[in-house]
Amino acid sequence: MSKTTSILYEQLIPQTDLVPLEPLPADPWIASSALQKAIRRGETEVADRAILSLVRHRRSGVFRRLLVIAFEDIGIGAPDLLVAMTALCTQPSLRRSYGDTALVARWITRALTEAPKDRSADYLICSAIHRAEWEVCREAAGRQDVAARIETAIAADLPIAMRATATWFASGVENGGEHRIGAGDLRGLVDGLVGSGMSAAMGDAVIAAAKATKEPIVLMMLPLLQEVGRSKSASVVKPVAVPPTRFVAGVPTYALDKHTRAGRTAIATFARENAAVRRVLERHVPEFRHRDAARVAAYYADAAPVARRLVWDQADNLEALGLDTDMQWAGVPSIGIKELMAAILESIDHLNGVRERELHAVLLAGGRA
Repeated sequence: MSKTTSILYEQLIPQTDLVPLEPLPADPWIASSALQKAIRRGETEVADRAILSLVRHRRSGVFRRLLVIAFEDIGIGAPDLLVAMTALCTQPSLRRSYGDTALVARWITRALTEAPKDRSADYLICSAIHRAEWEVCREAAGRQDVAARIETAIAADLPIAMRATATWFASGVENGGEHRIGAGDLRGLVDGLVGSGMSAAMGDAVIAAAKATKEPIVLMMLPLLQEVGRSKSASVVKPVAVPPTRFVAGVPTYALDKHTRAGRTAIATFARENAAVRRVLERHVPEFRHRDAARVAAYYADAAPVARRLVWDQADNLEALGLDTDMQWAGVPSIGIKELMAAILESIDHLNGVRERELHAVLLAGGRA
């Protein structure tokens, strides 16, 4: 263990006592959702209670969840943090040397909550998988052998669309149950990038996280580090105002998003009840896609925002790319995105009111969210 890495572990797990807290009274799905959004918003106590709830439900399985959150929401905002926490999340014996599951999970959660955020990895992988305009990149990567894919991935002068897609195809890490990209060479891919200037520690962290999570979003750290490395402007961290929320028994309403059953129900009810949102949907979106469009727009309105955002020269472009990709996938044409987002943001109180009702019902019934 290097001295630098040892210091990072001590920063992740300071030798001080944590304040006793009660877990959120939520099932694993709603606890998991609350955890990620609270980390994005920098809400320490909510995140702390959510991870305690998740530990109760999932035990050591929480470390896979924390890994995905780290690469999705922190990313290039704190690369050294990702290296240290990846080791903790993927090496049980190392974790045990610092404490039990709940203690280590709480300290990792604290570190992620306080870290600068960058969600570019999410925007990139969604585009590599779904974006229609990137089909040419997918077709090109699909025709290449693995060695050629790696050459494309490490060629820093190529457009990021080509490099991100080639990185995914070269890795062999499929998207869920798909069988689209075939066998890859993850170690060869990482070694090629290490040879081009990326640290070996980061390369090893990406490999370990990709194997542990089996999520291609982890791989987007590779082209993003290339982008940051050739950036001509300094990166800064800026505070960002996040939308208001409500709480039911300590559970935030933003936990009810498109990833939970109760969230999908609440957003569908909101889209029917809210005249302004309904008019925009009717103007731009086929009726059979209204629910998808409302869920994605609500997600970007108050589930995706982060409170401490890394600002760098590609941050705004990648965020716009991700929003456009996801909204088009949900049936919203580019000309309707701004109008739909404005209608949702102006109606956050209504959305939270509907979620509050749904959350009361779920918690009262003790049912799955």
